[in-house]
Formats: sequence, structure tokens, C-alpha cells
Amino acid sequence: MIFKVTCRKCHQTYTFTTYKEYLENRFCKKCGTWLSLGQVGRSSPSDNRKYEEQVSTRIDELCRNIDLYLDYFEKTCPFGPEQLRLHLQTVNLRYKLGSVSAAITNDRFIRSLWKTLIAWGLNARGARLLSLEEFREVLLKNKDKISAWEGKRIDDTNLAVEEVAEGLWELIDNIRVSRAYNPIVSGSKTFHHLLPELVPPIDREYTRPFFMFWSQYFQNEPKSVFVYIWEKFAFIANKVDLRQYIGRTDWNTTITKVIDNAIIGYCKYHKIPKLR
Repeated sequence: MIFKVTCRKCHQTYTFTTYKEYLENRFCKKCGTWLSLGQVGRSSPSDNRKYEEQVSTRIDELCRNIDLYLDYFEKTCPFGPEQLRLHLQTVNLRYKLGSVSAAITNDRFIRSLWKTLIAWGLNARGARLLSLEEFREVLLKNKDKISAWEGKRIDDTNLAVEEVAEGLWELIDNIRVSRAYNPIVSGSKTFHHLLPELVPPIDREYTRPFFMFWSQYFQNEPKSVFVYIWEKFAFIANKVDLRQYIGRTDWNTTITKVIDNAIIGYCKYHKIPKLR
């Protein structure tokens, strides 16, 4: 694969044929600035008008035809009954307990959440979810920081979108629930169950290709990826009345999960390729 990187400071352009070659030449030879993969054309949609337009088109199609994509998600749902059972158990318990603080200090909820994350693949490959005791400890230690987001909703039209996106990234980056280098997937899925009205689950299988992020950029620029994706979720949440879909099917548990389900349905319906 051949890709070009342009220095943001002096605009010098470099061509690399392999990722290893890029790693060995990560600084601009002209001005010394670090060459971020954010400047690699298709890697970062926000830096490339062509692909940003494609993402915008996808979002527009999703919003206009959300019923179609939610129906297709139900017909081709890639998740199993145990994943659904544990998710429903955890979300229902979270709402029953009433607050983030009550959930984090409830042993049944913590166990249910931890088991849900394992069922959702966070103890496979490179995910390396913390042990139950470590998981409980890190959430208890940061209970007040997480509780500070209580009551905020992704569909709130008065939300300071950029500020919230940055703040949620700091939460995910600082409160690590796995030993993975990149905390987007493990963090978003954890906080999705703690702050179900605010944080969507993000994965590499569907969310990443829908927003057109290459694997290397997704892995190495997690903050840029999370902020970009969350802001797009907020845009969708303010364009579509998502609450009408909650409870229509078992998987439509929250407004953030409804968007996630629609994205999965979109990817499967249009056979979106898995970007490498």
C-alpha cells in the first residue's frame, strides 16, 4: 500500500510504501514536526473532503431510512442470545438502580457488566479486560468522575458537542478497564452501560468502516477517532427522533444503541467493506 503524509506545519509531502517505513520516518525532515497519520488521505475522513462527503452521505441515508436499517439489523443481527440476555440484564439493572453511583457500588451490577463485556468480546484477542476485582476497583476509584456525567443525553440540543466529546474521551482514556493500548472499544462499551443515554458502543467491525477509518489510524489515533465518531452520533441523535424506537425490539434498549444498531444494519445492507 502506498500512502502520502503531508506535514501540517510546512506542508512538505512524503510518500511511504509500508507502515514500517512510516514508523522509521515519523518526523518532517524539513521542520522536525511529527508526521501524524491524521494527514494520510483516507485514514482521516475529517482531513479529506472526498471521504468526508461520503461519510456525510451515509449519515444522511441512515437518518432518512433508519427504519430500513433497523429492520435489516434485526433480520441479520450478528449477536447471539447470550450477548443480548446479559446486555438487557445490565441495562435494566442500571435503570432500576437509578444512578451511576448506585450502579458502581452495586456488586450485582458490576458482575453483570463485566460478564456482558466478556460476552461482547472484550476478553479475546488484544482486548484483555481487567479481572473482575480490578474492574470493580477502577470504577469505584473513579466513581465521582463518572457520576459527573449523570443526566447528560446525546440528543440534548443544548449540549456543547465538542466539549462533551473531548470530556468523554478524557474519561475513557483515564479510566482504563482493559490492558489494550487503544481504549476506544473497551471504554465505550463499558460507559455505554453506565451512561446509556450518552455513550454509544463503538467497535472495529461496523463503526470503524462506517466512518471510513483505516485500522492503523483507528488504532494509533484513538482520541481523534473517538471525538469524530461521537460528534457524528450526536448529529444523528439530533436529526432523528430515536426514542420512538426504544423497546420496539429487544436490542433497541437506548437511544445510543438504536444508532449503533442502525449503523450495523446499514453496513450489512450495503455490504460496506471492512477497511484494513
